[in-house]
Amino acid sequence: IVSQKEIHVMSKSVKLHEKLGYTSSNNPFGDSKLGKKFVWKKRDEVRKNEHRGEGKSVLDEIEKVRERRLARERMQREREEAKELEMRRREAEQFDNWEEKEEEFHRKQMKLRSKIRIKSGRGEPIDFLAKNILILDDSDDELENETPETREPREILQYLSQSELLQVTQDANVYKELEKECGGEWLDYWREVGRLCSSLAEKKKDKEIHPAVAKDVEKFLHDKSLQELDGILRQVKRKRRREPDAEDITYWTAVENQALAARANARLYEIHRKILTRQSKLFSSQSQKNNLPNHKQLNVLDSGASQEFTTQVQRTQRKLAHFDQSQAAIDMEARERSKGLNEGEEFFHVEVSPCTPPWLASQRHITLIKPRYLNKIKTGFEWNKYNQTHYTAEEPPPKMVQGYIFNIFYPQLLDPSIPPTFVLEQAPPDDAPSQNSAANEFLIIRFRAGPPYEEIAFKIINMEWDRNSKHGYNCVFEHGVLQLHFNFKRWRYRR
Repeated sequence: IVSQKEIHVMSKSVKLHEKLGYTSSNNPFGDSKLGKKFVWKKRDEVRKNEHRGEGKSVLDEIEKVRERRLARERMQREREEAKELEMRRREAEQFDNWEEKEEEFHRKQMKLRSKIRIKSGRGEPIDFLAKNILILDDSDDELENETPETREPREILQYLSQSELLQVTQDANVYKELEKECGGEWLDYWREVGRLCSSLAEKKKDKEIHPAVAKDVEKFLHDKSLQELDGILRQVKRKRRREPDAEDITYWTAVENQALAARANARLYEIHRKILTRQSKLFSSQSQKNNLPNHKQLNVLDSGASQEFTTQVQRTQRKLAHFDQSQAAIDMEARERSKGLNEGEEFFHVEVSPCTPPWLASQRHITLIKPRYLNKIKTGFEWNKYNQTHYTAEEPPPKMVQGYIFNIFYPQLLDPSIPPTFVLEQAPPDDAPSQNSAANEFLIIRFRAGPPYEEIAFKIINMEWDRNSKHGYNCVFEHGVLQLHFNFKRWRYRR
């Protein structure tokens, strides 16, 4: 059987022979495939290679494009990482600035809080230590009517508990940082206050020293000058370094602690006298500036101003000496102060002028004594519906007065069977803190006892008391101490 293709080739060869007289077997070209279709294999190979090269070049181009894309993405990532690092660095710098500003703000607020507590009569130990310096640096004249603090720093600190001493040490460090920023004029003062507090706290913490040993140490260090104390400290450090396991190491440790306290106390005494002298000169210059005297009157006015300042200081000293100076009263106050402050409590002593006791007319021979006291004010947050809506735990509402704690000490009553009493009176309009405050916003609470004690009075918030003993109310007189503890009623919001 002949295929269609062979038939086509044969017909083509017949046509070629009829037209040219050539056949595949008989032609001058010697081509046996003359009647077959010519295929240009060489051209096909070239074209095939060209197409193959084009495909390879396309793949190469795709590969290059991919590499360029990867390189571009890598550069983009590097730029983003560099940008992110730069943003982090700027945020860190900004955070450091914010942190410094926040610390600086809190340090400045420390002074402001001290001024407010001093003006309102709620001064804490750190406020009394800073009072004279605040008066000297009072550019706003906020403390111009305050009397100078004549007590030495040791007198302020000696009856504090260990926790209170540690708190004063922290506050003194804050004031020390403030002094570094302001030039450091009173830097030594706050440094010595911190040392004295640390020594007193260490003395209260150390229970291993026998009282007889402590008494011998105090006698050994009595009336020593600064140079002598420095020499004693060097000797003690040398001995402890040479003989760390000596039998009398407890004694020398006590000597070192008390020598540090005595040295700090001596330095504070010198600085305290310098501050009082500065205040005297400041008082004289202010008097001259207000009166505008001529040159002939300067000497007289200067001596008069100094005398007036001295009189003011002596008046303050007499006021302090007017308190009950008996050892029993001092021990009662120290024992109550050692209990420390609970959360939300602050010391409170906003006194007002007392009235003459009724028994004084019949017993004029008796010298009046002002009773010692240790009062506290309770403050806290009122989480009512409004405050719960507008405030959070991180940003709490303003603190509100929630109650008072009065501890009045009467150890020398001539008739202890008659307990002291208290009465409440409406505060006069003149006692209102500002023109916008209503007179009935405050009350006067007066504590009255028998001879030889005079009346003592304080100004408190006028709010209804919660007299339920389960809610903290306590009014009792025992062992020479009148205790009056009360909280204010809390009103629930109702629609």
